[in-house]
Amino acid sequence: MMGDRLPRTHRGLRWSLRSLGLGLLLVVLATQDWADLLATLRAADLLWVALTIPVFHAMVFFKVQRWRHLLRTQQVGYPPFAAYRAYLIGIFWGYVTPGRLGDFARVLYLRRDVRSPFALGLASILMDRLADLGMVVAVAAIGLLWLINSASLWLSLPGLAVITLGVLWAWSPFLSWGSRLVERLLAQDQRQFTDALARFTPGNLLLPAIYTLLAYGLYFLMCYCVGLALDLGTSYHFIAICVAAIGVAALLPLSIGGFGSREALLAGLFATQGLSTEAALAYALLFFVTVWLIPGLAGLLLWQLDPIDDLQQQMRPTPAP
Repeated sequence: MMGDRLPRTHRGLRWSLRSLGLGLLLVVLATQDWADLLATLRAADLLWVALTIPVFHAMVFFKVQRWRHLLRTQQVGYPPFAAYRAYLIGIFWGYVTPGRLGDFARVLYLRRDVRSPFALGLASILMDRLADLGMVVAVAAIGLLWLINSASLWLSLPGLAVITLGVLWAWSPFLSWGSRLVERLLAQDQRQFTDALARFTPGNLLLPAIYTLLAYGLYFLMCYCVGLALDLGTSYHFIAICVAAIGVAALLPLSIGGFGSREALLAGLFATQGLSTEAALAYALLFFVTVWLIPGLAGLLLWQLDPIDDLQQQMRPTPAP
């Protein structure tokens, strides 16, 4: 089974790279004016922070509707509440597993609840994640080009090219391992998987595209509420650019849970608007609480209330007919 694991040298390199994020975090923390930071956090308007919770669930509603539409394309029906529960549990597992493999939890719950084959579940998850990735990359790219005149050199186009190559190189061992894992899970269903992907025609993807725009409009609104809580005085579209850039940076295996890279990137982007490093760190802390901690705890609670009892049984591939 050693062939199904990442080579030891790659694992060591990956964790060495991730330690860079912790190093960045220490550098950011060491340069803070802690009195100003604590004063900024104490002055935060908790009403705006509380408003992020209903906005988050509205965003999840549209994401769940997108996933259910993709499943209906495969002739798979999934009840709204069950899909909502699986989605939140997937968020939790995505936060606590390497490579953010929480989407596999969604596939497992889908298989348990409606006996859907892995092939159909994985096909829907793939399109679901591609929609998210496309939206985040598009907003980040447009935003960084907009900021390019005032941003520092490391946000230049050559810098972005180097980052892109770094992502591909650093993640290549994991992607190779992941592809073997998917092949093992699919087993006899590989043809079913390719057939499922073929059903995603442009006409079938129009409604998911609309759901994606609505979901991310609400997601950026949620993050904008965090900025309003801190009275940053920034625009909605600037916050959207920052959050999208954080999402792209999360693809780099340079941190654990985004710590370090998130704070350093926010500090650089906030500086282009004349905002302090303390403001960036305060935003990063509230961002972590509202976007990561609260949703993650909700997913953890739902998983504790309804865990998958026989994980090994659910992981078995669909037998050949």
